[in-house]
Amino acid sequence: MQRTPSLREVAREAGVSAMAVSLALRDHPSIAETTRLRVRKVAARLGYRRNPLAAAFMAQLRRGRVPKDVRTIAYLTPWKLPDDRLNHPFAWESFQAAATHGAQLGYDIQPVWLQEPGISIRRLSDILYHRGITGVIVDSLPMLKIRRHLSLDWPRFAGVLIGDTIARPLLHRTAKDEFSNMLTALRALAHRGYRRVGLVLPEPTHRRVGFRLAAAYLVFHKYLRRSGHPPPFIHDSIEGARLLQWYRRHQPDAIVTTATYLIEKLSELGLRVPRDVAVANLDLLAEHQGVAGIDPGCRLIAMTAVDILDLQLIQNERGIPSQARVVLIPGKWCDGATAPSKPVYGAEPPRLSA
Repeated sequence: MQRTPSLREVAREAGVSAMAVSLALRDHPSIAETTRLRVRKVAARLGYRRNPLAAAFMAQLRRGRVPKDVRTIAYLTPWKLPDDRLNHPFAWESFQAAATHGAQLGYDIQPVWLQEPGISIRRLSDILYHRGITGVIVDSLPMLKIRRHLSLDWPRFAGVLIGDTIARPLLHRTAKDEFSNMLTALRALAHRGYRRVGLVLPEPTHRRVGFRLAAAYLVFHKYLRRSGHPPPFIHDSIEGARLLQWYRRHQPDAIVTTATYLIEKLSELGLRVPRDVAVANLDLLAEHQGVAGIDPGCRLIAMTAVDILDLQLIQNERGIPSQARVVLIPGKWCDGATAPSKPVYGAEPPRLSA
């Protein structure tokens, strides 16, 4: 096994002190940005990886307490079995990003399949604790009965949530900025010449995101548009006949949605994308080649969750925080063949005010 270089070796190679290396790798503002960049490049070239055990040990040594092993982190997933990841591409993409980023920080992030036969939440706390696992990342769990309340024995663990499917307990959380993502998509479509943009949402998604997508849609059209807009189409299931009736009545020239199957559904109704109506998806994955919409940043969200948990483990924080931190990650617009630019006539599209 190849030896991992020490902090002092990185410092010697970068021409700075060991303390400066430690601060630079934590992006501390007391170190000049150029120095931080140089140190990170040297550390990457040498293959340096911070040891979280040492970091936690030094942090707790100052407090007079020595922590337990924090190297292994449990990643609670909605899968039934490892192969079930193919049915949940967002969960799989998030786990891959968390595992890769965790390895860079010195952690071994292991998946726990909550729907695997024989697994119960009651037993899970004991299983994790007796394996020496004190850090837990909880992925978005929209399909589980426990989604509103995850009752682990939290005083034993440091935890962080991904997404907003867990209502209790109120742990630190990182998630998509749904409101911002909707505004970004609507602005992008307006700048590409679309004037009657509709919203199609499954009812479960509408409720799960706390109504933020519909709220942003209505805010945009009420305060930032001068023309009318179709009422949102929000139903338990995107049923074909009802969707076609909505389309014929309101004649949208583009649709924003989270339903990955909408393009196929429109095709079944005889509507051509983008000739008859453009489509922008708010939850793009790498596999959605050619589809316009928002890349929600699933990988960055998962990496941020690892960073939040890392800080808790180093500081030996356990249990439910007195005040949870929420980090919202804005997505970015991606052009695609399903929503090409079209000629714009009349006034310029509205812009968000400061």
